[in-house]
Amino acid sequence: MDSENNNQETVLFRRVYFLFPDSVYTRQAVDELTAMGVAEKDMHTVANRKVDISGLPEAKQMDQQDKKGFVEDMFWVVNLTVFFSALALFLSDIFRGVTAETFVPLIVIAVCGFFGSKMSGFPNVQAEDFKFAIKRGEILLMADMPEDYIVRVEKEIQATHPEVIIGGVGYVLG
Repeated sequence: MDSENNNQETVLFRRVYFLFPDSVYTRQAVDELTAMGVAEKDMHTVANRKVDISGLPEAKQMDQQDKKGFVEDMFWVVNLTVFFSALALFLSDIFRGVTAETFVPLIVIAVCGFFGSKMSGFPNVQAEDFKFAIKRGEILLMADMPEDYIVRVEKEIQATHPEVIIGGVGYVLG
């Protein structure tokens, strides 16, 4: 799954969240995920400062803070602003009389509605959702993979690690 094709375009990966009680199980799971084809660079571990995660793939600051939530919020603000601006323009055009220009805001409204509906279907699990478990000393392992890996990976990890909590799936750019 690692970037064996450098000329392969960027794909939308799914991020699977695994919550482990300690670093021993997490290290075993990292080894198992690597054997299943998940690159170590696509794994990210988050834990509180008291937990030893040496030897585990550490999460970069961006992965820990889930900047994608900020980007999603900004997308919604821009989308709603454009939508309501186009709606106001459309209504003012209706009162001045219908012309060919009246339909431009309708097209913008339709595009905003389309993108809004597409974004609302994305799973929205974030590392922030696990902050209380991390404070208790548990370890969050995030693994990015193509969608067709998820079912097999979840089954195999759950079979070998009954202690794991699979916390959900989100999207990331791979």
